[in-house]
Amino acid sequence: MTETAELMAQLDRHVQALDSAGVAAWCREVGPKQLRSMRTTIAAFAEKQYRHYDRNESWLDAKRRAGAAALAVLASASTVNKAAAGIDYSAVSIDLTAAVDLMAELRPSWLDGLAERLLKNRSATHWNLGHALQAAGLTTKPSGREYLVQMASSLFPVARKLREHPELIDDMWRLFDDPSIGIGGPWVGWAAMLDLEERLGEPGPEESGWVPALLVLSAEGTVSRDRLIDSALRALQIEIDRADPRSYLELLKQLGPTHAEKAARAETYSSLQRSTKPAVVKYGLSVVKELLASDSVRPDIVLEHADGPFFLGSKSLANPQIALLKRIGRAPEWRDAAALSLGAALGHTSADVQARAIDLVAAWWSDLSAETQQALNTAARALAPSLMGAWAVATGAEMAASGLTGAWTPPPRERMPAALDEDQLVLGLASAMEGTAAPILFDRVIEGVLRVASMSLGARRELFAPVASRAATNEWPKGQPERFAAVASLMLAGVDPQQWTISSRTIGGAVLREVLQSVAAGESRPYLAMPQHVGGRIDPAEARKRLAEAPGSAPASRRLCALRSDADHQYLRVEASWEPSPVPDPCRRYRCHAVVHFAESPLALPPGHRFDWLAPGLRTEFDVVGTEEDLRILSYVAPESYNYSDLEARWQLTLVPHHLDLLAIAGASNLAEGIDKEPSPYTSSGLRDVLEALVSTDQPAGPLAPFVVGMGLGAKAAVVSTAAVDAAIALCSTERSTVDAIVSEVGRLVDAKIVKPVRLAKSLAAMVQFDPALARDLSIAILERIGAARDAAAVASVACDAAALAGVAPLPAGLREIASAVGSSRLQRELRRFRTI
Repeated sequence: MTETAELMAQLDRHVQALDSAGVAAWCREVGPKQLRSMRTTIAAFAEKQYRHYDRNESWLDAKRRAGAAALAVLASASTVNKAAAGIDYSAVSIDLTAAVDLMAELRPSWLDGLAERLLKNRSATHWNLGHALQAAGLTTKPSGREYLVQMASSLFPVARKLREHPELIDDMWRLFDDPSIGIGGPWVGWAAMLDLEERLGEPGPEESGWVPALLVLSAEGTVSRDRLIDSALRALQIEIDRADPRSYLELLKQLGPTHAEKAARAETYSSLQRSTKPAVVKYGLSVVKELLASDSVRPDIVLEHADGPFFLGSKSLANPQIALLKRIGRAPEWRDAAALSLGAALGHTSADVQARAIDLVAAWWSDLSAETQQALNTAARALAPSLMGAWAVATGAEMAASGLTGAWTPPPRERMPAALDEDQLVLGLASAMEGTAAPILFDRVIEGVLRVASMSLGARRELFAPVASRAATNEWPKGQPERFAAVASLMLAGVDPQQWTISSRTIGGAVLREVLQSVAAGESRPYLAMPQHVGGRIDPAEARKRLAEAPGSAPASRRLCALRSDADHQYLRVEASWEPSPVPDPCRRYRCHAVVHFAESPLALPPGHRFDWLAPGLRTEFDVVGTEEDLRILSYVAPESYNYSDLEARWQLTLVPHHLDLLAIAGASNLAEGIDKEPSPYTSSGLRDVLEALVSTDQPAGPLAPFVVGMGLGAKAAVVSTAAVDAAIALCSTERSTVDAIVSEVGRLVDAKIVKPVRLAKSLAAMVQFDPALARDLSIAILERIGAARDAAAVASVACDAAALAGVAPLPAGLREIASAVGSSRLQRELRRFRTI
């Protein structure tokens, strides 16, 4: 047996015995020089321990076995990256005491940066290891946001750690400055928690999370109670899209501020009325009401922010706020100010809230100043059309219909801007790497990269060194365009991009990979697929010229050039129909049958191209039919059904400007899954992108456009439903689609329980302000199609509002029967109201 084999056998015995102290002693005995010579063997041994699992071994023992092996990796690593990457496995439980003692004795040259580098491993074990090394003075303390993010999720048990390491209390206060982090953790995982509990002793229940721990520490005086209250309130005031106020609200509720403590912070509590988070507004209002009841806050402080709840669209917040304003307005000196706050209620999304506001304004009207009356008359222009008469009766004002626009007209075609110069290319690469570039810029970046690929390495290194430096420190970019920009920056500067790759499964990725191959070869060439027009279009004559001048070169770019010029669908045509299947909720399905036809040239794929059609979603099933060649082309041309970045989603729209149906096919499962969610790169943001593309193009809409519009009209996310309203107006006013086609798809989606009538009503209500005639026709047709479905009355209410502006249209026979039948359901009342307009 060789010396190395004998040493590895000794290490294995210590590891299998879960003897971290024994491994540390082995490392000291072997010595740094011998350890470095064995680092490859040790790394392979450790990885085997990470990945091996014995069914007779507990999870905890498996993690500790892997953790013992990780000590040898740390002791033998030659660089900080190899040390951190060598233990970058979740199934690792490292003995922190043994690790700190070993590193203190060996003190490798790279040790100072280990805590910062371990943040990239993103696990509780690695954060705690970094902190232990930092607390021992062996590494520099990280200072960025990621340190706080992982501290919030990894520190355990919280109370004990904060007592033992008072310096962490300063970091704890920083968690209140960024509410997107929150104090709802830690989330160290059950196995890691068991490990820590066994090592440290069973922690008390007060130490299990941030909120319970802070309550205990506040009670014992370790942290200031006043500062906790102020910090939590400040976190609730910070408006960040990703902020989650629940943990801060829970802390405040558990702290239970006294009446005196609340009165001292009356202005802060009042400002919470303006929050965009309903839970925060509700909490702020509860305190404001308490303070008002005891005269502990001046009414002007409350009124300064009192219009806030009306902007959230929630009846449960708006109606109590009207009652609060009514209470303040009892005092004549505050009536005008209270009435001005009511102006926001006149524009509320709920007609019921608007009606309550009208009633209160009517009771005060004669006592209001002329300036206040004028301001309220201006605000009343946002009232539902059916309430205009009630406002006129209440105030004596004559209201004119407003906010109506003419028919939609397609935007003019814009030519692509000039090519980027070298300095602009550097800035463009940086912008694309961060995901902030627009598609119009990204295509110019691709063209610029191809243009400079043949420059000398010295000139390229001087030009692209700054952006390459940023790429080298960047984490793996989310989307393919961002990744392309990072890899291209490194390659142009002569730096090995290492493991970063670009997938060629779809045409966009294939083009990007093709460009990088040209950069690697140092070859400049024209970008055949460079758009002529904003939006991705290439004129057919120009495309034919490009393809003729460059036969056989850059096959992916040739295919993209053909697609971007395929206005007549001579290269690719999709025929599709959608049918619901009678499967009860929650296993509802909505089937797509799509047949793809394509020309052999220039879209023909290489024989080895793999066909991958992404799996359907949990609640929806989509079938795509056709020949094997049809499906290979479809999977290659259609964008992914999800996107990792907004830039990727927006750029993919420009790849198929004449085939927007492909986006609907590719993303249909995720669109249906995301219809009840706020936008994200995985769900409804894709639907928003398609809808916006339908508005911005003057091309034929295609057979799936009505389906996309119907899906968007029923989406929860406001940005999606707004885009659907714009798309419906654009399609119908230019006769690229019809009311009947949209209603047909809406009806199927309602039958399949994917779209809810109450959401349709909100979208149609928004349409009333822009095209009341279309809103009326769509509402009536949808009612005829869905009949007495749940919440159909909400759609009928919109039909009344639209008819008040656009004029009455005849009710179909089925709806007349519902209106005439015996009963007084809300649907019947709304239909009867429609007939009297």
